[in-house]
Amino acid sequence: MSTLLPRTTSTTPSFTDSVGESPLDHSTPESEGSDDFMEHREITLTRAFVALVDIDDFERIAAFKWQVQLHRDGRRYATRPDYSTGSQRTLYMHREIIGARIGMHVDHRDNNGLNNRRSNIREATPSQNSANRHQLPANSSGYRGVSRHARDGNWQVSIRVNRKSIFLGLHATAEDAARAYDKAATHHFGEFARLNFPRQVQDAD
Repeated sequence: MSTLLPRTTSTTPSFTDSVGESPLDHSTPESEGSDDFMEHREITLTRAFVALVDIDDFERIAAFKWQVQLHRDGRRYATRPDYSTGSQRTLYMHREIIGARIGMHVDHRDNNGLNNRRSNIREATPSQNSANRHQLPANSSGYRGVSRHARDGNWQVSIRVNRKSIFLGLHATAEDAARAYDKAATHHFGEFARLNFPRQVQDAD
């Protein structure tokens, strides 16, 4: 997962040239006439963080002051307070950009909550959004959905769909168990599935 790093700058939303500087951009620095420069702009947040938006969304989004919301699990989002309803509520930049419907989540394809380019965000159900999250650090097997069976030592597989855990069986190796998870995840979540062996699934297709 690419992560936007803090930058030393003001807290007022501004336009900055991120080509060759943003951790999301792994190419070599290019001129301002490059396609990459024309595709996105940076919105300055509090605590010296920045968020990326498409150039077509920049003027509308930069009209407000945004702050970074940090979560203990490492997630980061751009938010702003809103008082238009008479009481304070928190608005999320990614939801404003795509006009997310009430009850729907917004999934960041690369798991970077500050990368709010339209190519990186998509409306999702809660289950689809959860499917694309990174593996929890507590998972000792190194694979999503795979853990050691305490009684016989085999590797057990399970997947969570619509808040319900589905047992997928036992396997002799963690790798086989991980492939079983990938098959089920592809079936249940489609393009939202975060897989253990994505390249192998693509090759199989």
